[in-house]
Amino acid sequence: MKIDRLQLTQEIARVCGLPRAEAKDVLEAALGTMVSALQQGERIEIRGFGVFVVRDRRPRQWRNPASGRIERSAPKKAVRFRASTELLKWVNQSGPHLNGDSKAAGSF
Repeated sequence: MKIDRLQLTQEIARVCGLPRAEAKDVLEAALGTMVSALQQGERIEIRGFGVFVVRDRRPRQWRNPASGRIERSAPKKAVRFRASTELLKWVNQSGPHLNGDSKAAGSF
């Protein structure tokens, strides 16, 4: 099972009592803010959920099997996520909080 933007939007609308269009705007604003912060190299810490950080990846070398030549990739940036201990605890439990009961799961 996966959860996509539409399902997140519907859940925000349900939990917050918002029209779906406003819930979509809330989700897009939150994601846009996170992307902008990551583009600037900022660390995003959401207590009780986890931390997003941007890390530089070194160029890597490999041999092209078709030509036999050594190829080299460009340096890149990668986003890393580290889950909080609270999130890991919730993921490893079973119970009503997995169905969207925010009071049982705690508040962020």
